Amino acid sequence: MKLGKISVIAGAKLLLVSLLIGATHETPPDGTDEIQVIEEQASERKDQYFLYLIATYQFSSGKAQESFKTYQSLFKYRPSPHAYSGFLNLLSTLGQFKSITSLYEQNEAQFEKAFGQDIAMQLIRAQAYLGINQDAKAEKIFTALSSKHPDSDQVAYFTTIAYIKNNQLDKAMDFIDKCLKKSSLRSKHFLFHFLKSKIYIQQKKLTLALKEIEKSLQFFPRFDRGWLFKAMLLEQMGNINDAINGYKKFLDLTGRDMLIEKQLVQLLFAEQRFSEALKYMKRMKTNSPDYYFDLAVLELKSGNQKHATVYIDKAIKLSPTFNKARLLKAELLLRNQKTEELLAFMHDWITCAPEDLATIQTMVLLRKTGVASGDIIEALKAAEKIKPHINIVAAIADLSLEANNYDQAIAYYRKIADETHDQELKSKTLFHIGYIYFVQKKPALMESMLEQAIKCSQVYPSAYNLLAYHYAESNKNLEEALSLANKAIASSPQCYYYLDTKGYVLHRLGKDSIALKIFDHALTLAPHDSVIQQHRALAQERLQK
Repeated sequence: MKLGKISVIAGAKLLLVSLLIGATHETPPDGTDEIQVIEEQASERKDQYFLYLIATYQFSSGKAQESFKTYQSLFKYRPSPHAYSGFLNLLSTLGQFKSITSLYEQNEAQFEKAFGQDIAMQLIRAQAYLGINQDAKAEKIFTALSSKHPDSDQVAYFTTIAYIKNNQLDKAMDFIDKCLKKSSLRSKHFLFHFLKSKIYIQQKKLTLALKEIEKSLQFFPRFDRGWLFKAMLLEQMGNINDAINGYKKFLDLTGRDMLIEKQLVQLLFAEQRFSEALKYMKRMKTNSPDYYFDLAVLELKSGNQKHATVYIDKAIKLSPTFNKARLLKAELLLRNQKTEELLAFMHDWITCAPEDLATIQTMVLLRKTGVASGDIIEALKAAEKIKPHINIVAAIADLSLEANNYDQAIAYYRKIADETHDQELKSKTLFHIGYIYFVQKKPALMESMLEQAIKCSQVYPSAYNLLAYHYAESNKNLEEALSLANKAIASSPQCYYYLDTKGYVLHRLGKDSIALKIFDHALTLAPHDSVIQQHRALAQERLQK
């Protein structure tokens, strides 16, 4: 009785396993302990069952390579063909079509017995043949499936998908038309019109694609993917307002979709429908500087400066170096005429990143908005005391020159020239000092600065030009002046005032006919320049005498 009881229990345990794995061992030879064999078989089959479960779990978790290795361990036991169902699905996902067809052909009798009526497995097999360009074999399977299961929407759908994926668009279209004629498939007609629309998209027949997706939505008005597809198609066709309505309908059906909401916001923004864009933007509710920046922009565009300020402050708090947010903050302060607060904000920004030229340029540009240059200069001086940097010094020097505060400009330019190791910047700075002395009619000081400027290893071309012009004005060193003018022109052949200097030097050298040609060329570039016109008149007058 004891032996019989054990055999029954063991048999019951094996039954569950054999449903999935099947028997793999022959009857034990005479003289073998039956209990021992059964227990070994049970243990082995438990291992197989465990491996199958692990492989299936790994595949469903997206760990395809681990799943593949586990299946290889399972197949060492030579399990039942049913164990291959998950493996064939895995190979299909990995695009291993040749492996699928080879495995099926090597075990055709067993696999047909196990999977002959399994629609999913037959579809995998057919798609694999398509994937290795054996279309005839694939079509044979599709035909057989359609014949055996003429009313199966699954067969019809995946057959169509397989044709489309393998770019057999004409066959896919013919098959769809046949499906649309079957009343038994009427509940899925919306899908076939949807697929037909996708085919027309691939064929770049956008108008026909739109007609088909509209038919799809007539059959199934709550088809969310259909609305999304229609919206994307309309956007591609340039019908933005209808595309917006399509995206809205999709979101009404699905609730939330971050990517689609972002796309909708962008389209609404482009169409200047700011209030609507703001509504969808607020639905996203993410705690990031970019999100708050976008909210601030939309609030500002909607006329809500107060709300825009709140959001931009949140963006800067989360990311103090977020320059787009800082610029918008500066714009808001400027709009509200909070000049002192704006200058203090820019001062703090510059002291945080004095190496950032864009920040300093923003500060300098404030003079174009009505902020006094003197106030900007004082804010820059205060920043330079805290964080000395050549960029700040250069901004102060340039603003001082623009304001005709020559002494202050010279002082700051000299500071740059003394501190910089950049030869081109040094040459440019010395040129600016020389230019100031030129304006102040201090020729000796001007010559000294410009001669230093042209001795730098990288020369600012305008230094050549100004020194050449000075020599021509002074009617001295004219051959050297011509050489200097040529050097300036070599750097910028179409610079009209460099050409004017050369013409003027040639006039001083008595070469008026050549000078006239140079002046004429310069006037084609700047036809209304009065200085060139005056110099040309001098050369023309002397030639006529």
